[in-house]
Amino acid sequence: MHVMHVIDALGLGGAERMLVDIANATAADGHRVSVCLTRSGISKGYRFHPDVRLWEIGRKSRFDVKGMLRFMALVRREKPGVLHVHGRSTASFVALAKALGVFETPLLMHDHHGIELDTTVPRWFRIWGRRHIDQYVGVYEKLGRWAVDAGVPEERVSVIGNALDLTRIFSAQPIDIRMQFGVSENKLVGAVVCGIRPQKGIEILMRALALAGCRGQTVVLVVGDAQDHSYFAHCKALRRELGLENTVMFTGGCSDVPALLKGVDHAVIPSISESGPLVLIEYMAAGLPFAASQVGDISRRAAESGVPGFVPPGDPVALAEAIDEILSLSRRERIERGRFGRDVALREFDIRVVMPRWYALYDKMIRRER
Repeated sequence: MHVMHVIDALGLGGAERMLVDIANATAADGHRVSVCLTRSGISKGYRFHPDVRLWEIGRKSRFDVKGMLRFMALVRREKPGVLHVHGRSTASFVALAKALGVFETPLLMHDHHGIELDTTVPRWFRIWGRRHIDQYVGVYEKLGRWAVDAGVPEERVSVIGNALDLTRIFSAQPIDIRMQFGVSENKLVGAVVCGIRPQKGIEILMRALALAGCRGQTVVLVVGDAQDHSYFAHCKALRRELGLENTVMFTGGCSDVPALLKGVDHAVIPSISESGPLVLIEYMAAGLPFAASQVGDISRRAAESGVPGFVPPGDPVALAEAIDEILSLSRRERIERGRFGRDVALREFDIRVVMPRWYALYDKMIRRER
């Protein structure tokens, strides 16, 4: 079996992390795996299994004709059994290529989109996407229902929850956070790992920290690049307005998130819309106590497993109370809470748990095409 994963580029993000971990697990199990970047770029921190082959198409726009021709030629030459396509932008491109009739390779759309804020059906999906996507896989139930409502036949819709390769987190060596970022020894260090855009709720985080009674006991690192520059500017202005310059630190991106998480004391997820969030798995695998908005499927499953720390999304008062609770714990209590989350991550969210479902789906698509 040859699975070709397709994505725009491999920046730091949840869909990208999922692609790498699924591809590596598939290659480790002896299958042929390739990865096609329709644009270009691989962020530092991603490591592929040596048997995974990488291709770059270098398209300049969503429907770049030359890029489309290069992609079609690649598929005809490599003859993958399944195209595993990540994300909506890439799916629109690949579905259009298939609609032109140049190849008949089964197309699987892996949708990571958080739809709490936007349930609209993209125009491309209505016009050609739903007719040329052979299998739609959402990462949580809401996405599965969205696809059926958008016109995908129910028998071609699946839901497979997110999972990660946890060994890279378990084996990571912690960095000296306090030395690297100049944090005093008497303060606990928290982390929020995300791309900075409105859905991630950084504004909610700062309003919660302004309300937290224990805020003087912590420094929170916001780790990630600005994906919405006007929103980032708004967040920096709000930090000044709330007097949080010594509490919230914007660090930019990080190429070794596992090592960073192993070096902090707690974590926060203030998001208002998520499909996962994948970083929650990383927090739990790193043994971190956390305060988190309960958004997305991973949050729901973790909460149902008894992991504490969840609050309603968009509620800075509740988030402040959850942060205060963590900061009031003794070191032993923080370790015990983190250990419980780590056990849940290993049981529920390890990539090895979900790979049999992916293989069954690939086999089903290949048999159906034949």
